[in-house]
Amino acid sequence: MKNKDKANYYRNLLITQFADSKPAKILTNPDAANPLNKNKAVSDRYEEIYNQFIEGNFYDAITQKKKADSLYGSNYWSPQLLYIEAIYEVKEACNDSAAIAVLNNLASLYPASPLKQKAERLAEVLKRREEIENYLAKLEVTRAKEEETIMINDAEPMVQKPDTTIAKTDTVKKVVIAPVVTVVIPKDTIKKIAPVINTTFTFNPTSPHYLIMILDKVDGTYVNEARNAFNRYNSDEYPSKQFTITKEALDNEHALLIFSPFVDADAAMAYYNKIKGAAKNEVSWLPANKYSFEIISEESLQLLRTNKNLNGYKNLLNAQYPGKF
Repeated sequence: MKNKDKANYYRNLLITQFADSKPAKILTNPDAANPLNKNKAVSDRYEEIYNQFIEGNFYDAITQKKKADSLYGSNYWSPQLLYIEAIYEVKEACNDSAAIAVLNNLASLYPASPLKQKAERLAEVLKRREEIENYLAKLEVTRAKEEETIMINDAEPMVQKPDTTIAKTDTVKKVVIAPVVTVVIPKDTIKKIAPVINTTFTFNPTSPHYLIMILDKVDGTYVNEARNAFNRYNSDEYPSKQFTITKEALDNEHALLIFSPFVDADAAMAYYNKIKGAAKNEVSWLPANKYSFEIISEESLQLLRTNKNLNGYKNLLNAQYPGKF
């Protein structure tokens, strides 16, 4: 009995006086002693927080994460969660110091993660942000204004002498102006040409194609981050090519990243095969079920913008490339 009382005494002392120590955290959260033995309900809770960040529900995500962290510490964190939290701190909260702290946690807790290098790179840029901005602000670039550029014409101006010949009145011919005739077309003979609207997707393998990345319920902050990631990828992998990636909203739930056109469907498919594999590393912070890639012609893209029929177009692709999409 005495030993039990003493044990409770020291347990309470440890929890109250040294709450941030590892032994105290293990006492309050036994799962912390074995990271592999995680509570599924808690894991699901953090997964929900992760999705709230991705979908732009930032207030709920931050509030719930603080509550969960107070109970479970860092035991249920993931490198993906930390990375998108850091992006939130930079882009939405404009809090570089908080973002750097999160990125440092990622690098130290998950040294084997593919996101470690990205986290370190972003943290370094954030640390130098003020230095870089000050440098750019001090740059003085002088450029001649277009309206101040004067073109000098060296040619002699041609002076036209007045005609001193006086014509006789009776020799001047009168110019007769024909009356304007207005042709009135009866209303019943005017036919309006109705625009032709194609409601069916078609596939022409020889026409130019785009590659599109379809993002499902992803906040614009992370859509931009995905575009930045693939711009870097294209710059590294295809230094001699000029890629263009544009962003647009398809509907309330889906955004598109449109990669510059390829000469035909085969060229787009070759790029598709590479980018699909690269995405696992380039946007490893983005859940795989939140995005997909497809190829599409200009004609079909215009129709997709109108009818929003993603499933219909995907069915067409699967008919042409079984098992690819």
